[in-house]
Amino acid sequence: MHAVRTYQQQRAVGWTRIDLLLTLFDRAVSELEGALAAREAGGAEAARPGLLRFQGLLSGLVAGVNPEGGELAANFLRLYEFAFHCASQGKPEDLRAALTVLRTLREGLVEIRPEARRLEREGVVPPPPDLAASVLHEV
Repeated sequence: MHAVRTYQQQRAVGWTRIDLLLTLFDRAVSELEGALAAREAGGAEAARPGLLRFQGLLSGLVAGVNPEGGELAANFLRLYEFAFHCASQGKPEDLRAALTVLRTLREGLVEIRPEARRLEREGVVPPPPDLAASVLHEV
């Protein structure tokens, strides 16, 4: 039942693509910050759970890139690959580098948020896919 409730809340809120993307970025940054803090306080093993969650979130970002999106899409994929590589290295300086990249990308998305919402409202950008099928599959 939890999955159905989540779906209903998502539909009620009326998420836009940009809002979903920013939420995913926020979670990824949060996980990476937590992993960095754990790494600095307790070593590599302490950071592992957060790094795995971060890599899962980053995989979600990668999956959302249109492979036919041209140079912009290719650049996003390169930056995501860099962040993934940094996370797999696990050293504090690498994690900080990945955070810098993700925070910079997020800032850019925040800047275009009003325009992205307008374009979606006008139908130029399609709304996010209907999550009913995937959510009901989980029930």
